[in-house]
Amino acid sequence: MLKKLFVFSGWLLLLCLVLMFSLTIGLSLGWGTITIFGVWLGILVTAVLLRTLLLWLTGFVKEKNIKRFFQKFRLSRHEYVLFEHWKSGAAIVKRLKRNRPAIPWYILLGDRCGKTSLLAGSDLPMYSNNVDDRDVVPTQTLRWWFFRNVCILDVSSHFLNGKAIYHRAWGKLVGWIARTPAPSGIVIAISVADFLNEDFSMLHDKARKIRVQLEPLTRKLKRRLPLYLIVTQCDQFPTFSLWRQQLSADQQQQALGYYWQTPPDVDGKDASTLLPLFAALKNGLDLSRISMGGTPIANHPALLEFPESFACLQNSLRVFLASLCEPNAYFTPVTLGGVWFTASEKLETNKSRRTSYFIHDLLTHHLPVFSTSREVVWHRNNRVQATLGYMLLVGCVLGLGYSAIKNAAVMQRDITRLRPAQLAQLLVSNESLSHTPLTYLPFSPISDRQHQQVERKLVAELPPRQVTASLVLTEFQNQFNVASAQMQRQMILDLAQTILTHQSMRDGATLKALSQRPVTPAELRLTASAPAAAPLVQLTLDRYVAQQPAGKDQLIALRQLLISLIRGNSNLSWLVAPADSLPPLQSSDYWPQSAETTSLSGIWTHQGEVQLNAWVTLINQALASPEPEPTLQHFMQTLPVQRQDAWHQFLLSLTPSLQTVIPRTLTQSQLISLSIGQSPSMKFAQLILSELDNITTDDAQPWLKELRKINEMRVLSTASPTLQKVKYADNKLRSMLGRWLPVANAQIPSQAYSLHTDIWRKWQTARNQSANKALNQATLSPELTAGLFTPVPEAKTSNPLVTLFTSYDQLRRISDPQEQQPGIDAVWSLYQSDANTLLAHALARSGCWLNTEWQSKVMWPMRKNAATQDYDTQQALTWQYLADFMRGPAKGLLIVNDQGPQAGEFHGQSLPLTPQFLSIARNILNPEDVMDIPVRQNVQDEDRLATVNDEIEKTYQEAKNTFRSAIYSQCHQPTGNGSGRCSSDPDRGTFVAGLSEWHYRTRQYELCRDTNFPLAPWPM
Repeated sequence: MLKKLFVFSGWLLLLCLVLMFSLTIGLSLGWGTITIFGVWLGILVTAVLLRTLLLWLTGFVKEKNIKRFFQKFRLSRHEYVLFEHWKSGAAIVKRLKRNRPAIPWYILLGDRCGKTSLLAGSDLPMYSNNVDDRDVVPTQTLRWWFFRNVCILDVSSHFLNGKAIYHRAWGKLVGWIARTPAPSGIVIAISVADFLNEDFSMLHDKARKIRVQLEPLTRKLKRRLPLYLIVTQCDQFPTFSLWRQQLSADQQQQALGYYWQTPPDVDGKDASTLLPLFAALKNGLDLSRISMGGTPIANHPALLEFPESFACLQNSLRVFLASLCEPNAYFTPVTLGGVWFTASEKLETNKSRRTSYFIHDLLTHHLPVFSTSREVVWHRNNRVQATLGYMLLVGCVLGLGYSAIKNAAVMQRDITRLRPAQLAQLLVSNESLSHTPLTYLPFSPISDRQHQQVERKLVAELPPRQVTASLVLTEFQNQFNVASAQMQRQMILDLAQTILTHQSMRDGATLKALSQRPVTPAELRLTASAPAAAPLVQLTLDRYVAQQPAGKDQLIALRQLLISLIRGNSNLSWLVAPADSLPPLQSSDYWPQSAETTSLSGIWTHQGEVQLNAWVTLINQALASPEPEPTLQHFMQTLPVQRQDAWHQFLLSLTPSLQTVIPRTLTQSQLISLSIGQSPSMKFAQLILSELDNITTDDAQPWLKELRKINEMRVLSTASPTLQKVKYADNKLRSMLGRWLPVANAQIPSQAYSLHTDIWRKWQTARNQSANKALNQATLSPELTAGLFTPVPEAKTSNPLVTLFTSYDQLRRISDPQEQQPGIDAVWSLYQSDANTLLAHALARSGCWLNTEWQSKVMWPMRKNAATQDYDTQQALTWQYLADFMRGPAKGLLIVNDQGPQAGEFHGQSLPLTPQFLSIARNILNPEDVMDIPVRQNVQDEDRLATVNDEIEKTYQEAKNTFRSAIYSQCHQPTGNGSGRCSSDPDRGTFVAGLSEWHYRTRQYELCRDTNFPLAPWPM
């Protein structure tokens, strides 16, 4: 148990170490969390697979499976002997093919039918001239028989009836045969005794074995080899030897059989299949029988009946050939070439040797001829191949004809009478041939020769004159020094284009390609020609001069001038100068109502960055240096910082106009844009993000990081809560791991807390509600500003503008930058702009409503009764109208303080009221008149005084009752003599003095109450 615990602890420790390794690498390279864990799982799976593979290989080695595996590719002893025999003969076949016409060779197959004895007894001269080759021994593997005109590969009968080792060796032999020149055919030998037995099943089995053995060879060679059947040991046929003895020596060397020029259709049920064979045999035997008629022979009747008796082999032979050649679905079709009969008889003088008959002419004449006259039948369709070959040949002929016609169309017979413009046009025509090189390739030497002649003729008629390059380049540099920044950039670009054009001329560019390049300025022309020369003529002469040795020096001088111009201005002010093709970005495109219009040069936009890259690439191509120009390289490295600085300054220039907002009414389209987050400020923020999206996090400035952080909150606010929680947990996990693990330069993503997204969503909801509320306002009313100027906090909660500004303040606080920077404040001013715009709209709508109420409730009544009232009455009514207006419609829109009525103000914006209106309200009305009666100062003082009077009255009654009780107790208290204490008591004086003081204070209170003076504190 303890051992298992240690093993488990070890594996667990290994998993943790692998996980720490994956986390360290992943955080260092900035991989995602899913990628890190995926790599971890991949390492584990790979380790498990490698361990499994190692265990399998270990078991494989222990069980000696490797030996078994490589045994498939290694030759056994038997196969090695077979290969040595094969290699010796195959080398001779290949060597003969190199030194002379290929010698035809055949494969001889048979099952113990005396085929080796047949070849050995032919007494034909052998190629090797080795006496041992004529020895008749059983063939164990294979044996080569090289005659003068033919070669026979005698294959052992063990391959037909042998063990499994021979079947495997036959597969090897088939592969070796496929690597040499293909055999001319296959010779199958069978003993005549097999036909005499008339055992059809045995013949069928033998034929099937041969066909099974031939199938891999046919498939490997991919063609049908003709089959030739040789019936051996015919001397076993009755009276065959007697009949052979009656023949002459020449007749005994002739081939006894039949050859089909066209392969027959072998059918086992068709008796006429072998009719040509036996008809030819019958005719030949009949002729020889006539000559034997007068010969005295003991067995004369049997000899004369031999031709008829020999025909009894027809049925057995037909069955065998049908089983061998008849087509079926299991084997590749084969063709029958011929059938011959042979014999091999023992010598009387040497019983160990045999003499073969009817084989001499077959080996010396017929088989070599069959190898050339017999058509090879491929598995593929030869007719299709022939058709394709003819079509290819016809296509080549037609292609040559078409090429000749096209070349003749552009050729000019006499160029001496052509003018320079015509010569230049002819050069263009000749150079256009390169667009279709295959069409003009067969006759390209002729067209190239004419091209050279035309070019020399043109140069001879208008010889170009070279100017001093140093003077031209010095004058160009002087013009560059006094030119403007935009003109300097254009001059440098023209110089770069000139260098590229000059280089293209030296590389042999066509006139058509050169004509499509920018025209070389006159200030940079280094070749003087006729003033009236056509542009093509001028290009031809310039190309000719550029291809001369002096053209290389001119190219070097142009590049040196370009380098000096670039390095002469280290800050590259000419490169970042405004361009007409890059329109500047105007602030009026987003804020048309803005009083001031600022702009950003189009060179700092994304399109400008692309243009800068194109210009720098063009200049580097013109310099043709292995390393980029250091000045340009440094500029491209600092380009992200320069672009951010330009956008930063542009944003700072917009900040004052964004913060200074005057009340104005928005259109419905503007309100809809605000409600869906497509306000000008939001569009501008998205523009900045899209324009600077290729700035990496490491190169981003603080203000851009803050903008991206805000945009990340916007994106997260639209995601599902579950996804937000997962991302929050992921960021928190990565932060902790980045602090714990020794990660160098760990790229930990910025944390987006759920609090941020909640407040952002709250701010976004308040913005949408404010915009929707403004959209839904059909008539003028103070509803949009309701509660903004009320000091009671509960009154403000119902207005979404209050929530909007509160949420913005919360967002601004939680960002908590370490140091407040103008750029960060400018970024936040973009998002504050929406709230300021909605507030300005609300104030404008409320101001319009207040003006309408002023006209209807103050100005109109005053004008209506002005003619029928005296001055005092008008003054009184005016005061009354104004007081009612201030306490009515203007009540929630004004702020009343000690200075009088003031315009309502909220977050730096106030109600659009004229100073004249406020002056009238302040001068005619007392501040107490504007306020409600309960909140006026005199009413509040009277309320407090009434409260004090009630308390004093209550205290007075209590004190009065107390004194009365005390007097009563003093006067009626019994003494020692039985009488009560009254005037005779010593404490009576003190009591009277206290009563007098109380009367004095009561009188003083009454006087203060009547004169409205502050009440002195009551002594206790």
